[in-house]
Amino acid sequence: RHFMEALAIDRKLGDPMITAHALAYMSQTVQALGETAEAEVLLRESLALAQAIGYSSGMGHALDGLGRLAQLTSPDEARGLFAASFDVYKEMGDLRNQTRVLGHQGYNSLLLGDIADAHNSFIAVLRLAREGGYVPYALDALAGLASLQTKRGNVDQAFEFLLIVLDHPAGIRETRNRAAHLRAELET
Repeated sequence: RHFMEALAIDRKLGDPMITAHALAYMSQTVQALGETAEAEVLLRESLALAQAIGYSSGMGHALDGLGRLAQLTSPDEARGLFAASFDVYKEMGDLRNQTRVLGHQGYNSLLLGDIADAHNSFIAVLRLAREGGYVPYALDALAGLASLQTKRGNVDQAFEFLLIVLDHPAGIRETRNRAAHLRAELET
């Protein structure tokens, strides 16, 4: 409800940057409610507004959001969206968002079965996270590397990564859930 009110005010003000921003964040809430199609509509509108005014950060955010949605049904399409988002953030010099999008690309590569690309993405995340001090993204990459180690049959190495992730106080909920789920699978 609050997003709807904010969006109505943003539209009335006529500021496309604020509107693009509100649409992108509203899409996350709508997606959390299970309304994937509506989330995509909001992100596409956000992307169009951001492109029209040259709002790079808004473009990167919308492309990443569309990639995360596409990942559910079309990981090949998601790969292109993540790459486009990464390129926008790289051009801006936005290290934090480059790191975040590379993590999304790593998990997308896992879905595609592209182990080499997943590995390269997660290693790149670790490098960028160390450079920028983005510990939550590094932990997410370690969870991704644990998945890779599991696929390779290196269960002990996978457990080591998972214990680091699960024991670190800077982990975000999504990463902790991913790590806990993989740990439960390995324990059985």
